[in-house]
Amino acid sequence: DFGAARAFLNQVAVAALEGRIVDTDAARGRTPAAPVPLHARTFLTALPTSQGPGDLTAGLKPLLQKVASVTRRRRFGLVLGCAFVPILMGGFMLFGMSMARRFMEEQPDVMPLQFCLIRLSGLERQSANKDNSKERQALEVYIAGRFGKTISDPATWTSLAAAGLDAGLRAKARRIVAKYPDVSAEEFAEAKAVAEPLAGGPDMAIFLGDKSLLPAVAFQAGIVTLLLALLSIFCALVFRGGLAMRVLGVVAVKRDGSRAGRLRVFWRALVTWLPFVLGSVGLAILGRLLYAEPAVSGGITVPGAVSALALALFAALAIMSALLPERGIQDRLAGTWLVPR
Repeated sequence: DFGAARAFLNQVAVAALEGRIVDTDAARGRTPAAPVPLHARTFLTALPTSQGPGDLTAGLKPLLQKVASVTRRRRFGLVLGCAFVPILMGGFMLFGMSMARRFMEEQPDVMPLQFCLIRLSGLERQSANKDNSKERQALEVYIAGRFGKTISDPATWTSLAAAGLDAGLRAKARRIVAKYPDVSAEEFAEAKAVAEPLAGGPDMAIFLGDKSLLPAVAFQAGIVTLLLALLSIFCALVFRGGLAMRVLGVVAVKRDGSRAGRLRVFWRALVTWLPFVLGSVGLAILGRLLYAEPAVSGGITVPGAVSALALALFAALAIMSALLPERGIQDRLAGTWLVPR
């Protein structure tokens, strides 16, 4: 009869998935304790109470079109999903800084001029509450003495480098040149001593010379990765999984096949991201101990070097974890299995 056949099928499922011999009584009414896809677990849970062959076939047919396991390629997809945003942001920053360097090489005075004009505008807004007439005059003299030729050159305003200067700043620059047409060397030296600290280092040396932009890009990618790590840990605690897992249709389960709880998934996320966080903190402390100044050599900064090394360490561990058969390092430590949702 169907009841006996149903019990036999359930006994076979329990024995096959748990990898042990079970008798009919031990298997009766039990769901196999094994990490299987959620859709397969739903079917196996309903198997002992199915009402007839029609129920079995109706439940089995949809499963034939679904993924049976999380392949290594899909686990690589999780790694790439986590790496996509930092790589994208780093790429945008590299492109932006490369363009800024190109503009600075073509018109090296435009960006420092912009900083000076913006600072002057800020001082003018503060003048109602504070007497800063000396600072404003010094900054105007400095602008006229250093950037007078640049402001008077029509080619300056048609260049791409000047695209960030709005009409108000351009008009202000022309008024300053008209106000101070001839700045003596002595006047300029006095104004420079006051103006350069106010303008916040208008030389923008990072964009000039042959220094590599990669440390700055690595630092940007490191910051984005750190934010991504915090977001991933938060999502693991609240939603039991992050966006990449949901997009790829992956869920974490325990050894018996039941959904992993929030605390277990939270622990898995901590194990995943802890090497990067601890690596960043440890390397930053080491860098500060080794180098009193922020710059190391060749334009490489401690933050940039720290971010690059931490990202390299994290990437190596992530790739090694994805290459392991069936389960990554974080799953082995957290006691979880990745299965199709």
